[in-house]
Amino acid sequence: MKVELLYTDDCPGWQAMADYLDQLASELHFSWTPVLIDTWEEAEYRRFHGSPSLHIDGLNPFAAPGTPIGLACRFYPSLGGGPDRDTLRVVLLGATDPHGLTDGTATATDGSSTASEQQDGRAWQGGDQ
Repeated sequence: MKVELLYTDDCPGWQAMADYLDQLASELHFSWTPVLIDTWEEAEYRRFHGSPSLHIDGLNPFAAPGTPIGLACRFYPSLGGGPDRDTLRVVLLGATDPHGLTDGTATATDGSSTASEQQDGRAWQGGDQ
């Protein structure tokens, strides 16, 4: 499982997600990589939907279809601003589940759904499916 935290320097939200990923990496035994996005070309190449963005094996479990690509700060409306530790944990556990990459949506710990990103014919599905 390849976990990346894509971010821009000017958006402070990535630091909280980095702290959560550090805690979860120890608990769930994975490593993650911070990726600074500072050019439009890199944002397009990486399908960057704003800072912070989590990518698991190249998929963004929180990006709705049609979410614009760009160098901007990202707000997660269905998650109260950003994914909390428990929501990230559910999504990361789904990545280790053989049924984790399927058609569907990432599910927040409060039961609300966030739309998934379609990429290469796959969609991300997290949660207790």
